[in-house]
Parts: sequence; C-alpha cells; structure tokens
Amino acid sequence: MKLNAKLVLILVINYKIAVGELKVTINGNSLHSCVSAIVEQAFEEEPVTFVISGSDSMIVPTQYGTYVVNINTLEEVSFLSNTNYVIFVTNAKNLENVINLLRVGYYVEDATKYKLLIVTSSRNVKLMITKMWIHKIINVAILHYQKKNNDQSLILYTSNPFDQSNRCGETPNLINAQTCGLKLVTLYMRYKSFNNCSVGFVIPEDNSDSLVNVIPRYILTQLGTSFNTTVIYHSDRFDTSPLINLIVIIYLTDLPNVQADKVTIYTDDLVWVTPVSKKSFMGLESVFDDFTWIMIMLTFLSTSFAWWILTSNYSWNQMFLSFFQIWCISLCGCLNASPSLRHLKFVFLLYLFGVIVLHAAFKCNLIKALTITAYSDRIKIIPAIASSKLPLIADSDMIERFFSDDIPENILYSNIQNKLISRSRGLEDVVFYKNCNHLNFRHVVEKFQATTKLKVNYFVDNSITGHYKVSLALFEKHFFTDSLNKFTQTLIESGVYSKAISDFGNEYYLNLGNKESDKEASNVVVLTVGHLYGMFILWGVGIMASTLVFIFEIVLQKCN
Repeated sequence: MKLNAKLVLILVINYKIAVGELKVTINGNSLHSCVSAIVEQAFEEEPVTFVISGSDSMIVPTQYGTYVVNINTLEEVSFLSNTNYVIFVTNAKNLENVINLLRVGYYVEDATKYKLLIVTSSRNVKLMITKMWIHKIINVAILHYQKKNNDQSLILYTSNPFDQSNRCGETPNLINAQTCGLKLVTLYMRYKSFNNCSVGFVIPEDNSDSLVNVIPRYILTQLGTSFNTTVIYHSDRFDTSPLINLIVIIYLTDLPNVQADKVTIYTDDLVWVTPVSKKSFMGLESVFDDFTWIMIMLTFLSTSFAWWILTSNYSWNQMFLSFFQIWCISLCGCLNASPSLRHLKFVFLLYLFGVIVLHAAFKCNLIKALTITAYSDRIKIIPAIASSKLPLIADSDMIERFFSDDIPENILYSNIQNKLISRSRGLEDVVFYKNCNHLNFRHVVEKFQATTKLKVNYFVDNSITGHYKVSLALFEKHFFTDSLNKFTQTLIESGVYSKAISDFGNEYYLNLGNKESDKEASNVVVLTVGHLYGMFILWGVGIMASTLVFIFEIVLQKCN
C-alpha cells in the first residue's frame, strides 16, 4: 500500500508522541553513537524509518530520523518500500509483531533489498535472525546492548544465509559478531555466491524450440555457473509452494503491467501479416511497359511497310508476304533465304540487330517475371489494415496484452481494437486461405517460414503497441535485482548473449538467412509446369493448328 496523506498525518502525530516519551539524548552516549555510525556507514543516503514501541525509552539519533513511528498506536501500516528500518524491540516476539504490522516480508517472494537494524537487549539473537529469514529478510543486523549497564557493551551480529553452515537460510548456525565502533566491517553484503543454494525459476510449461524459451534457460544456466547455484524449474505460476523455502524466486513474464522488478532479456517486434493475391493473368505488360510495346509494334509495322515498298511489287499478296517475313524475323530471328535486293539486305541486317537486342531484353525480363512471383498491391501500413474489408485475427493473449486499454483519443488504436477477432490459427488462415489479416510476433512468423519454407508477407510497426518484451521478474525492491541486471548486461556486452541467439538462429532458421544475398536468393524459385503451362498450351494449340492446315492442304491438293 502506498504512503498516502492520512498515513503522513499519522506519522507526524506519532512522531510527536514518540519524541515526548524519549529520554534526553546525550551526545556521548555509546548506543547513540553506534546507531549513528551504522546509519551513516551502512544506510548511506537512503531514507530511514525509526520504529519504537510506546513502552520503550530508546535513544534515537534525531538527525537521521526521517520518520519516528510508535508502533503501539497503529493497527496495521505499510510504508513506502524504498526505506530502511531501525527497529527498537525487547524480544523476538515483539519483533515478530512489528514485522507483521509493518508488512515487511509479507509475501513468499519478497526478499526485500532494504536493510534492517534491530536494536534490542534480548540475547536470543539466533531466534531473531531465524524469524527474519522466514520472512525472507536477509539484509538484517542486530545490535545488542545491556540495558542495566551504564557502560553499555554493544555487540553487532550479522549472518549470511548463503553460508554453507547456515543451510541456505534455514537456520543461522554461523553468526558473525563485532563490537560497535566508528569503523565497522561490512554489514550488508552483496551476495556474489549462493554456495549451491537453489534458485527457483517459474516458467510456463512450454518445451517448444523458440527464442522465448531458449533465451531464459540459457541465461539461467549461465547464472547458475556464475553464482554457484542450481536452478529449480517450476511450471505452475499459481502454486509456488514447492519453492517456499528458496530465498530467490525468479519469474518469466511478458506482461507489460506487472508490478515487479523486471530485467528485460528479449525484445521482439510485432508484425502485421497480410495476404498476397497472385494476379490471375500475368500479361506481357509485366515484361515491358506499355510505351515499349507501342514502340515495338510501330517498328514492326513500319519495317513491314518498308519491306513491301522496297520489293517494288505492290500487290496484296506481296504485302502479306512482307508482313509474314518480318513476323518470322521478329519471332525466330531468321528467314528461309536472305533477300537478294541490296536495300532489303540493309533493312534485314538492321532489323535483325534490333530483334537480337529485343529478344535478349525480353527473355531476361520474362525469366524475372516467372521466377519472382508477381503479386497485387500489398498492405504496408496500419491504417490500411484498419480500413481493409478483411478481419484482423490475433491470439487472445495478444489481444489482452496489447489492446485491453480504452484509449478513445487514439482513433487508430480504437479502430484496430474494434476490428480484432480472437482466433488461434490466424497465421495459417492468412497464408493458405488469404481470408484475413493477422497480428503476431516476428519470431513466430520467422519460425513458421523456416518450418513450412513459405514466404510470408508482413510489415513491422510497433507504433500503437510498443515492443514485445520478455523479462526475468523478481518481487519489487528485491535484493537480487541489481545483481541480476548487471549479470544480464555483462552477458549482452560480452557478446556471449548475441552468439547464443545467433547459434539458435543458425540451427533453426537456416533457411531464412540474414544477408541480403540470402534474401535475394530466397526470391528465386525453380521453374515448373505451373509457371510455364501457358506456353505449353500455346505450343500444343500451334501444333494442332499446323497439323490441321497441313491435312487441309493435302486434301485440297488431291481434290484439285
């Protein structure tokens, strides 16, 4: 619960009550000096809350008392999580009550990073530390003083739950003690080794080979090596009771609104998959543009007319003969006999040169048109998705994750939100049936391409959704968050993380390729009957027509 205005008022009132019950502070008092030294050296400039009970007369260093709280006047309170505590108690039972009222270590996964200094006259230090570890409070130091001794003997006790003797935080068998002086040995350490104590990792039960599953397992494997720990994998996120005795419990999450300490380990794009409709008839306009075809036709007609004029025979038969001779040169690049007239030879050679160049360009463009599939106009922007007549399909989890908010001022977001339909097989529908648009993650689409060897048409746009992020999550203000973040950053900066992703890509996405040459090669397909069936039909029709003409001429000749 956040610290609200009422709580601030309560704190101010209790501050006055508490100060009124305190004895006069003497600068030379050893307890005062010890608490001041600990706060100054161990708490640094972090906020501090002093907690006392009304029946105690404890000495509080007023220069550090951001808040002084009389716990006996409160029924239950939850402070801001970004505070350290100095707690004055008389015994372990009193300490347990204070912790419950403050709701520190209330959850199993808590393990807060903030520090506790317990000031007490009780000698039962081991029991107090045990109770703190049960609440997953490990940054704890106990300052013991003798209440009846004027020359107070102050002993400071600490214990490392990950020490081998302490059985991974079960019981503090090894407790370190030091006298409280101006210079203190490090009280609250950074835990660099767990000494074979296990770490819990809650991950969804999904054994599929995808980056979202491979990356966290790889990082946790490296974590186990670096921190000398073993990872216990647990798949039921709603029942973590098997992990209750573990101090560190890590979750895998991809939800953006989860209140937790998150360390991002993977970022992906959202891709909008659209169907591509192949043109029902690939006309010759895909080989040359309209202007080029017009020029070819004009050249053909003018050359035929010139050929007819140069023969000096202006009959209709000669005109058709000239036309068919030029047609033969255009299609085959040859004649049954070269022309005898000098002017016709010049026209023949000049036109033949043009035909050779034209054939080369035509065949080059024809091959490109046949091997690189021609499609109709593709959707490349989100507004086109919103205005499309096709429905927009997405998985229910994705809809809940990215489109659960109500943002009426964002018209595009609202239009997409209203257009979305929940369906699990949207990717197959858009590729095979072309009856919808589809929203998915890039890594899912790439895996689909690799496994089916089909090219999917999509574009990337995260403008209305943001990136998809997968994170390792710890409870808010967890003591291990900074260490986990630094460890992950080290993996990324060293290149080991990138190499792991690259190796995964080489193994599972080999057919995709990352270089531009691979992308160009993926556009080239082997010619099949499906590409050339039209030519075979024309060829067959031509053979049948020529056979019929041949038979007709034979019959006509016999009849004559």
